[in-house]
Amino acid sequence: MVHWRKALPLGLLCIAVPGAVYGQEDLRGVGVLDRLRPAYDPDGVRLGAFEIKTGVKVSETYTDNVFASETNKKSDIITSVAPDITVTSTWSRHQLRLRGSLDTRFHAQESDENATDWALGADGRIDITRNTTLALDAGYRREHEERGEPDAFAAAEEPTQYDIIETGFELAQRFNRFSVALGGRYADVDYEDVARTGGGTIDNDFRDREAYLAQFKLGYEVSPDTSLFALAEVNQRDYDRIDPALGAKRDSEGYELRGGVDLKLTRLVDGQVYVGYREQQYDAAALEDVSGVSYGANLNWYATPLTTLRFTALSDLEETIEAGASGNERTALGAAVDHELLRNLILTADASYENEDFIGSSREDDTYTFGFGGTYLMNRHFRFGLNYKFTSRDSTDLGEDYDENLIGVFIRTDL
Repeated sequence: MVHWRKALPLGLLCIAVPGAVYGQEDLRGVGVLDRLRPAYDPDGVRLGAFEIKTGVKVSETYTDNVFASETNKKSDIITSVAPDITVTSTWSRHQLRLRGSLDTRFHAQESDENATDWALGADGRIDITRNTTLALDAGYRREHEERGEPDAFAAAEEPTQYDIIETGFELAQRFNRFSVALGGRYADVDYEDVARTGGGTIDNDFRDREAYLAQFKLGYEVSPDTSLFALAEVNQRDYDRIDPALGAKRDSEGYELRGGVDLKLTRLVDGQVYVGYREQQYDAAALEDVSGVSYGANLNWYATPLTTLRFTALSDLEETIEAGASGNERTALGAAVDHELLRNLILTADASYENEDFIGSSREDDTYTFGFGGTYLMNRHFRFGLNYKFTSRDSTDLGEDYDENLIGVFIRTDL
């Protein structure tokens, strides 16, 4: 599977057909992509008290700008082979899930762009009492930096690979309508060095870091369909090496306070909305501290039994190695539509706008995306589809603009 530049979707309306296709089945409040389709959902394999689901997806994607370049546009065809497996317990109490995935990409023209991503992980839940649970998770991932990522080195001879080790927990307790949860996360990110075009090596050790996060959440159930929550979060980010362009490490500490609501308005709209305040302080005097309002929203509108619209908004602060910048303040808005043209034919469309403001630097990026596609479910074991995506970035930095068109087809088989 080709990993496109992450973006929130903004969608188009698709053709609707009469809801009578479902007879008396009421599908309001269940998204098109989330609902069960017994005739087409993979059965999986039962092994004792576990259920195993596994499959492989093979795709072919054409790109007209494989390097995400403003001036050096080159086309390519990318073959992706991506198997995955999930093993889930079927116990009446507690839960355990093991997961693994692999994604190998081969380029027909630019073989230096070949990359292999993989991930292994486990998560579970311990039901201590009826109202007390402990959730745990851990994982190891190897990924690569897409050419269109804002921190990607244009001079790198091949995509930069990096490893992520993550682990976390959440202890939750419910008291009638009130609930409290205490959680924590740890992540270790390790970037590999990469050959520089024209000779030499790009040393990425200064990007390696550890991140710690602690979180406390208080919730109140106003009604079965509406819950309020307040969240407090503190974080610490420790880098291994000095950034040579900065002359110091990019270490920082910060916090965020949020208040929000999980809601379900009748059977047509549900989701979450929150607003908060965040602050991130950097140890290096040359890096500007960041503070301000944060917000997020994920809303689903079940317009008809066959059509779901999804709306998203996000204000976030990400790490960056942009010269002179302390952080990447990212704002994204979007929506998407999923439409069930037939019981086994799903159409999708999305578009988005994303603004990235590199605090302390003159750089600011605006990225627009648009895409559509369709998936045909042949039976429980086979499905195939096609998709199109357009990405356009407009940057204040010289040479950072680019446009890219992606056209892809895929087939997936599951047990």
